[in-house]
Amino acid sequence: MPANTLRKDRRVNIRMSERDLKELQAIALEEGRPYQMLISSLLHKYINRRFIDVNVIGQLKKDRKDEERTL
Repeated sequence: MPANTLRKDRRVNIRMSERDLKELQAIALEEGRPYQMLISSLLHKYINRRFIDVNVIGQLKKDRKDEERTL
């Protein structure tokens, strides 16, 4: 089910650093959507195991290259 069709019927309050909030707001502004929607989307992706950590991907690529060199 697409994330935009899920009913959002619960309110959540969280504490976060001002720096992180400002970064989230800047990213949301670049994407042209409210920052609350960005936070909701990020949490949804994380919960559904679709959140991609680029550092992990980079390490996997490096490991693969290292393995190819040793063959």
